[in-house]
Amino acid sequence: PSRLLDLQEFENGRICLVNTTSLQTPLPEYFTLSHCWGKHQSLKTTQLTLVKHQEGLSVSDLPRTYSDANKAARRLGAQYLWIDSLCIVQDSNEDWEREAQAMASIYQNSALTISATSSSDGQGGCYLERHTGTIEAISKTTQNGYRYSVKLRDRIVGKNIAKPLLKRGWVLQETVLSRRILHLTSNQIFWQCKECFLSEDGSVAQDDTGSRIGLSTQGLGFISEIDVSDKTSRTRMSMWHTWIEDYSNRTFTYEKDRLPALAGLIQYYQVNTKDTPLIGLWISTLHLDLAWSVGDPEQAGKLVELPSWTWISVRGGIDYSSADDID
Repeated sequence: PSRLLDLQEFENGRICLVNTTSLQTPLPEYFTLSHCWGKHQSLKTTQLTLVKHQEGLSVSDLPRTYSDANKAARRLGAQYLWIDSLCIVQDSNEDWEREAQAMASIYQNSALTISATSSSDGQGGCYLERHTGTIEAISKTTQNGYRYSVKLRDRIVGKNIAKPLLKRGWVLQETVLSRRILHLTSNQIFWQCKECFLSEDGSVAQDDTGSRIGLSTQGLGFISEIDVSDKTSRTRMSMWHTWIEDYSNRTFTYEKDRLPALAGLIQYYQVNTKDTPLIGLWISTLHLDLAWSVGDPEQAGKLVELPSWTWISVRGGIDYSSADDID
């Protein structure tokens, strides 16, 4: 990224925006924030506020989601954090286009993505306070002095976890490209990386082979299959179709973002498969990628500027189940 937020003075009530070219380390370790802007984005960097933000931002002026993300990053030992609305000059087309092209590498090079999964806007926060869903806790100490506790709580299901962030179109590539994600939800914390998906209470445990203990991550509304390396071509294709079915049901503030928000995913898939992209489809699996259908024809809309053979030409949910029947 061209800019990062320096959190070194966070405990003293200030953070500042810095140019990465001015840092001693060419690529310092940094975290990223994945979040919903909401209908009104009150705090953002513009050409008018750029110098002011470089001089320093008061922590008390930050929206709650930003403040919580800063707090979480500091607790985990990070000095730098990337937040799109503050690290990209929002009213500069030139700056936005340059940073948008780097979006894939920004998330891939991030040490950790903090995901404000249950927050619908900047004021929703990251739910850092302890969750109160525990029914009863039993603590004991063993003979050798080891202390443990057993906690009973309500069983989690997908509808118990608010996930407005996972409905955003841009967020799918943030999920797939990030090396590690900390999902901070209204129910509990979830950990996701290229090797596993784990829940704070142990009700979900899935590794990169697909074997799992407990609840299904997809049943909870998460995309867990995110690593296409070292997979068979059929498995990779199935993962791509799963991503597309999920992506097609997500929302966009601007319809023109549907293709740019897919660019990072296409680049990631291409690098790992050496395949050639065709507007959301792939040369080596073209006969299968063409086997999409519209989930609800009555609700679907047509984007006339795109050819009709690609699923991106349709506004609405896409179904790839018929591809399973094709040899």
